[in-house]
Amino acid sequence: MNERETLIKEWYNGYIFGDAEVYNPWSAVRFIKDLVVDKSIFPSSYWANTSSNSIVKSLIEKADTKTKQEIELLIEGKTIEKIVHEDIIYDEIYDSMDNLWNFISYNDGITGAEL
Repeated sequence: MNERETLIKEWYNGYIFGDAEVYNPWSAVRFIKDLVVDKSIFPSSYWANTSSNSIVKSLIEKADTKTKQEIELLIEGKTIEKIVHEDIIYDEIYDSMDNLWNFISYNDGITGAEL
């Protein structure tokens, strides 16, 4: 695991309690478990499947008019095409409005193909 330490820190840290930097325990353990099976595996956003919809809510609240119109199309049962980036890390969530689609696909069970 030593050769993956920097990668693990980049992907799964982000919590600070007092002076202690704490990792996302669910994701770190899941990634290490997957590494035992496949040493070449790349990190994944395991935490996305365990979070509440608060990230989605905050991204929708910040959405521009075009994004809100696209959400309305989905609610109406229509489809839109979006690229879903499964390699997003926690610190990048609010960097782009396009990141909303990553969390809708995870939280609502919609696959990238269905978006």
